[in-house]
Amino acid sequence: RLLAAVGGGTRVVPPLFRDPHFAVRAEAVAWAGEHPDPSVVEALVPLLAEPRSVGRWTLRDALLRIGPPVIAPLAAFLE
Repeated sequence: RLLAAVGGGTRVVPPLFRDPHFAVRAEAVAWAGEHPDPSVVEALVPLLAEPRSVGRWTLRDALLRIGPPVIAPLAAFLE
């Protein structure tokens, strides 16, 4: 939450998408919605295969907030 408020975290947060604790994963995905960095998007899209690991609505919200940068990785994932 702190990184979402003050910024940063591009190197620290993506590994948290796989944290063992559900709340940590959900916060990391929520953070990702404000960071359309290609490496973040590439780490986020594969979570669609297991939406219960993060929370379906949290993941959808993050992807929608990222917007256009998620289109190509999402299309590749869906193929």
